[in-house]
Amino acid sequence: MPAETLIQRKCRTPGRSTKTGLIRFVAALAVSLAPLATPWMPSVSHACSDRAPAIRTPRQAHAPAESRHAQALAYYPHPQAQAQAQAQAHAQFDDAHAIQHHPETAGDVAPIIPLDLALVPVSAHPDYTRQFPGVFLRQGPPLRRVALTFDDGPDNVYTPQILQILAKERIHATFFVLGEQVERYPNMLRRIARGGHLIGNHTYDHRDLTGLSPQALRWEIGRAQVDITRTIGHSTHWFRAPYGNVDSQVIRTVGRMGYQAINWTVDSRDWRSLPKRQIERNILSAVFPGAIILQHCSGNSKEVLTGTVQALPVIIHTLRRKGYEFVTVAQLLAPETRAVHAR
Repeated sequence: MPAETLIQRKCRTPGRSTKTGLIRFVAALAVSLAPLATPWMPSVSHACSDRAPAIRTPRQAHAPAESRHAQALAYYPHPQAQAQAQAQAHAQFDDAHAIQHHPETAGDVAPIIPLDLALVPVSAHPDYTRQFPGVFLRQGPPLRRVALTFDDGPDNVYTPQILQILAKERIHATFFVLGEQVERYPNMLRRIARGGHLIGNHTYDHRDLTGLSPQALRWEIGRAQVDITRTIGHSTHWFRAPYGNVDSQVIRTVGRMGYQAINWTVDSRDWRSLPKRQIERNILSAVFPGAIILQHCSGNSKEVLTGTVQALPVIIHTLRRKGYEFVTVAQLLAPETRAVHAR
């Protein structure tokens, strides 16, 4: 029987309880995906982030909620980040449970986690921060500073609203931009640069780099760099891979092209079109000294980032009350930056 038919049958069999049906659905799904399961994402905290790919690759692997905590602890080098990654995993499980048993609360939590097992992709590949020191980075030193980063822009809807808030709060952030978006909205990129914000390369059109040939990989990065340089008059040394997906080939290529690859340690998950309250919780419950925070300033036609814009002032004010300073990625990673650029 085809996998799709098996899954449908397990979900639709009459007379079974909701919980039993969900568990059987997960079991059937695991069986159907088992031959495809290979290591995929770089961390539990930002799995499935930075926009869901239009076409999912066979590199995705899933694991039950109870195994997620151990992997989170194994990945995060900072002790506070370990605890907060575990807390975030518990919060995601609680959200899924609330949606299942109290549907009326779905507007306050992530609405696309319907399973009570709250399965999320997890990472089994190595910690590239240790394998490629100074080239692959995802957090700064444990000082009371954080870096706000915004991906996938620029655009003429959300980017100007975010820039207005940052200007009012006198904060400089980091924008990882797409070449195709720069071609559409060159004046907005110039506005980002004039505001004193750091600009990074996010490839030309947001493809999963781990599935590309070396030539295609260099083209994706190089084409975006040409667009950035033509628009603002200078290049950038900062890079972020779409979806945060990297492997050793991607990191080596990025390093040879003169970039530092920047991932993140706190994921807003705003690409899911989450409401303001949920985005605030996702960030504020997971932040720690030296954290790099992932948000978005543009997205595909189905993404609504109103929650991102609405949550931003609250996040800024709350972290400031806790003594945090907001800096760019370059400022956050200053010692590592000097080391790699001196080579």
